[in-house]
Amino acid sequence: MARGAAEPGCARRRRKLPTPGAVLAFPAFFATRTPRFYEGLRWVIFGGACAPDPIGGAVALCEPECSAQDDSPGLTALNPESNSPMIAPPQTLLQTARNYLQAWRQSRSQHSPASADPTAAYSPMKPEHRPGGIATVRRRLKGPKRSLATDGAKSGNEYGGLDPADVDYFKRGAAENPEFWWRLVDRPQFAGKHVLDVGCGLGALCVDMAEGGAARVVGLDTEAKLIAFARQHTAREFPELQSVLEFYDEDLAQFNHGKFDIIVSKDSFEHIMDLQGMIRAMAGHLKPGGRIYSGFGPLYNSPFGHHGRVATRLPWRQFPWAHLWEAEEKIVKRLNHLRQRGKPVFAYSDAPLTSIRDLGLSMYSLADYRRFIYGSGMKVVRFEVNRSRSPLSRILSLMRRVPKLEEYCTHNIYCVLEKPA
Repeated sequence: MARGAAEPGCARRRRKLPTPGAVLAFPAFFATRTPRFYEGLRWVIFGGACAPDPIGGAVALCEPECSAQDDSPGLTALNPESNSPMIAPPQTLLQTARNYLQAWRQSRSQHSPASADPTAAYSPMKPEHRPGGIATVRRRLKGPKRSLATDGAKSGNEYGGLDPADVDYFKRGAAENPEFWWRLVDRPQFAGKHVLDVGCGLGALCVDMAEGGAARVVGLDTEAKLIAFARQHTAREFPELQSVLEFYDEDLAQFNHGKFDIIVSKDSFEHIMDLQGMIRAMAGHLKPGGRIYSGFGPLYNSPFGHHGRVATRLPWRQFPWAHLWEAEEKIVKRLNHLRQRGKPVFAYSDAPLTSIRDLGLSMYSLADYRRFIYGSGMKVVRFEVNRSRSPLSRILSLMRRVPKLEEYCTHNIYCVLEKPA
């Protein structure tokens, strides 16, 4: 009988193999429905937020855009001695996987109906949003909402009544600071200087500048809960800096506590609706020859300029450039519909949304930022875009050289302005 021939009287059945697309479609769909997919994709393109490494050093997941945001462990680490990137050892990645598994088991057990305290739901991800200098904290995991005001009593005595998740976020912010200064190219000399941090949030950057030798560091934020945390946590953990650190729950327009040599703003300019007025107000609080150091992103027209808040028809709400594929009116209408159905939608008030700006996104273009910065009347010492160590960010930097792609491939801005003497 010939090789491969069927038996007499038997029809040869041909095995039908699934196509590669069918094999990948099912797991890919569920993978993209998880917050980790979005955070991982953002890290690949822009490099996520720094998080403490459980073995040693600091995992370099530098995400300047959302300030930080993600607590996802990464694949590179910072050498504690030279502060230079190095590949994480295999045991670090293995420990990271174990930590993820433990966190997942804990979150499932605490979200279960049998949990003794349903308000103590585990919250491993806690991104920060800074609308117009206001830093607010939002958790993405489903479950009972927690706040700085109500969760302090449930956090135990080890953090002095503070929420452990907020303390961990403070630590991640501190781990981000070296990357923030690297993106600004040159870290300022703080010795003997008076420094103002606009949109200080939990105060991690203020502590960093105070430890750098500043004579006075003022943290300014309009979110009272974050200022309360900054005061209590720094008083407990950094008592030696209490004579240097000050925190105020005030708007910059009403702030009147002296002039400063340096003003710093981290991840806030993309949320400020009147950025031109904000820069003028900052200049008014500067001494002659003083400087403004600002880094912010992602810009609205960049891949993740939606900051994960825009609902589109795509199955992935946080898909790159998803917010630019539909008209603003359709997106706002869909968001209002989701709110009516009780779905979580980020907004500053309970009033119906009328614009994407109600989500805290200024929608400024790259040309707008250039006009505001170069037209501020201050000397532009430095203006850098796409400052990131990520390889894909470098690819975006190449793509932005193509005509008409610059607007959509520029994801962050780091600038230094100097007030004329």
